Amino acid sequence: MNDGSEIIPSPEAALEAALAQRPDLIALQKRQSSAQMNLKSISSERLPTIGASGNYGTIGDGSTMLPTRSVAIGLRVPIFDGGRREARRAESTVLLRQERLRAEDLKKQIELEVRISLNTLKSARAQIETARLGLELSENELAQAQRRIEAGVSNSVELTDAQTRLARARDNNLAALYLFNLARIDVAAATGSMEQAVKGMVK
Repeated sequence: MNDGSEIIPSPEAALEAALAQRPDLIALQKRQSSAQMNLKSISSERLPTIGASGNYGTIGDGSTMLPTRSVAIGLRVPIFDGGRREARRAESTVLLRQERLRAEDLKKQIELEVRISLNTLKSARAQIETARLGLELSENELAQAQRRIEAGVSNSVELTDAQTRLARARDNNLAALYLFNLARIDVAAATGSMEQAVKGMVK
């Protein structure tokens, strides 16, 4: 389990990583690119096309053969197709606009998730520091109680209380570490780096 000592990335760095790694955003950008290519291909259908063909052969009665050659060049100019091309172009334009809007919305959602998860991670680290201070204080109190008993100026009640506070402080410390690692998972999910986060948790 991670002990909370790692460096927390800045919001800018985390957002940059998220925009480069999030699988859902990558998939959406691919759909947007496909829609854009489809629109370009439909628009290019309006351009004239030139075609060329050629043929080489022979002709004759078997005893005398003469070579034959033919070359053809054709120009195709799309003029009217019943409006089908314009309808397809309009449909592709709408689809591309929808994909762009989805991508922008997802980017905003990713930014929000990254900032919230980083704030949660910072709060969890602060809880770890508080829990560690409490643990150190409880260990010192237990050591003092043991010295007081050895000196004959205290009884077992004080020692028992110190042991109880130490056990509680250890539980608080473990809980803080657990919450910190959950927060790390949230950051990893927001930035699209879940695999690295899971590896970092295994000690």
